[in-house]
Amino acid sequence: LQLAAHPGDTLAREHLKMTPLWQQIEFTDHGWPLTCHQVRESVFERGFVGFTEVWTRHLRALLPEMDAFHELRLRQFGEMAAEFDAGGSRDIDAFLQHARDMPMQVRGAANAVQVMTVHKAKGLEFDVVILPDLNGDAMDHVRRRSLIVNRDAQGISWVLQEPPRIFAPLHAALNEELETSKQRSAFESLCRLYVAMTRAKRGLYLIAEPPPKTSAPSMKEAHFLRRMLGATGPAEETPDYLIEWQIGDAQWFAPSKGAPPQPPALAVAARPLGGLLREFQPLAKRVTPSGEEDFKIKGSMLFSAGREPGRKLGNLVHELMAHVEWWDATSDMAALESRWQASGLLRGEAIEATALAMVRAVLNSAAAPFAFGKPAAEAQAWRERPFDLIHEGSWISGVFDRVMVQRDSVRLIDFKTDDVPDEAALAERVAGYRPQIVLYRQALARLTGLKPEQIECALLFTRTCRLVDVK
Repeated sequence: LQLAAHPGDTLAREHLKMTPLWQQIEFTDHGWPLTCHQVRESVFERGFVGFTEVWTRHLRALLPEMDAFHELRLRQFGEMAAEFDAGGSRDIDAFLQHARDMPMQVRGAANAVQVMTVHKAKGLEFDVVILPDLNGDAMDHVRRRSLIVNRDAQGISWVLQEPPRIFAPLHAALNEELETSKQRSAFESLCRLYVAMTRAKRGLYLIAEPPPKTSAPSMKEAHFLRRMLGATGPAEETPDYLIEWQIGDAQWFAPSKGAPPQPPALAVAARPLGGLLREFQPLAKRVTPSGEEDFKIKGSMLFSAGREPGRKLGNLVHELMAHVEWWDATSDMAALESRWQASGLLRGEAIEATALAMVRAVLNSAAAPFAFGKPAAEAQAWRERPFDLIHEGSWISGVFDRVMVQRDSVRLIDFKTDDVPDEAALAERVAGYRPQIVLYRQALARLTGLKPEQIECALLFTRTCRLVDVK
């Protein structure tokens, strides 16, 4: 199929020449280009199922000793062809891509040797696990790399072609990066060793060379296990090997002559499990920034008829603002309103006119460049971004209205639709929202890796288009 679709593909042609199929492609009376033309015609007229039927017969005639595995693969290929033909396409390239992308479930045979990585074996169990190579590289060994990539909270900080290791101690950044790589490699080695050792159901055998008697050994897996298992006492020695440490029944595989083992008695906890878990693993107290607002609300206001429309207005203003990534004098209000319509935000409700007028006024006000202008080419805008983090034993969960992130600074804008008729009301509102902004600043410091003083926070009161900086 590849050669039929692309007669100039010499790799496909030379590959076919090395297979028995070539004698069915190149004939003395006509060359392979004519066969390619016939394949294209067959696909166009009969689809890929028809092509598969014809060429499966050719293959069986050339290879009558076809085994069960290849018969299975031919059937699977026919099923893929039928599935693709159901779509009506005759595009050979599209079918080839479909076939290459089709996942095949291969069930491992019971009496077969399976080769897999240690991490691939995660979740599996085996009667016996033997770890024979515990004297390889040190656990913190860092392989030679072509490039060193240094990352910080903002992403990639710098990239450098790796110099010889002898220069690392002479440069603070290189030395720090090498130490970080060693720690990462040691942790990965520890994880790999843990997975390997916990796969055994009945017998785990760790094979290592005897410890060196002269110099202090490097922290290889064998040395690490000796230290952790306390294998420092006298060893049991035989002519062929010595046992440094063992636990359990070494003859676990021998048939038992005694009574069949009884199932262990169920353990009965003296106290309920839930209480024990809460005592030793207390749940973090959940804190929301909006819950930190410091206001006194009268009962008459809490249950007033105007409270629900005010809540809906605030939600709609936030949703409309979330569609504004950046805004300047060249921005198109009509295009923005088209996006609002397409997103289904405007459904003809009475409150929409108030929300639209409020957002238009903000975008046309003197506050817009600070709140919506792009401060730098690399700046990113987070809009209605939810977050969760653990800070000082508390689980902080909230949503940022708008955050503009740069490499060395962050600007937070929090939208408020409160009615603030005068300066006294404004000051009261700002004071009430300050605890909320403090939590936002702490969360941003954790999420971005910046210092709190590098994070600028402001409240944007949308009714008056007023920006207030919050320290």
